[in-house]
Amino acid sequence: RKVSLLSENNVLIDTDAAGLTTLYEPEDEPDYRTYLKTGDTSFRDLLGFSINLYYDKEYEDARKGFELTAISGLPAAMTWLGKCYEYGRGVESDYEKAFYWFKSAAINGDSWGTYLYGHYVMYGTHDVVEIDYWKGISIQRKGAELSSPHAMFRLADEYDQGYQLGHEMPHDP
Repeated sequence: RKVSLLSENNVLIDTDAAGLTTLYEPEDEPDYRTYLKTGDTSFRDLLGFSINLYYDKEYEDARKGFELTAISGLPAAMTWLGKCYEYGRGVESDYEKAFYWFKSAAINGDSWGTYLYGHYVMYGTHDVVEIDYWKGISIQRKGAELSSPHAMFRLADEYDQGYQLGHEMPHDP
């Protein structure tokens, strides 16, 4: 079953295994929860829908959507899934799994995930990883290069303080 959204005319096209196609006007749009239950990750908007569920405090369904899209390789979904594990939203709180998903998101180029991964490394957040301040700074630099405002702020704050954990920050010539 393949489902995709055509944005130019805002019509959903649903193609089943036999190749039969059904068009849905927006008011007839199928419920995304159906696709959460079946594991269908072909909806291009599943991540956005899952984010809306998260903000609506429907954490279990949001987590399912994040998991489906994260497993299929979407870096932003990896970060959101990490947040679910970090705060216990729709799943039991598990900092090691949160760290795993933040690191996965960072490896795959998500700016927010890179910031969160760097934060865990810089400060040993939740005792999941041993503190490595300088590695964390390096990760934050990568996050800033990826346009993460959080990473940019963290780096600016560290440079402003001039030191952390007894180490002086290097100064640019």
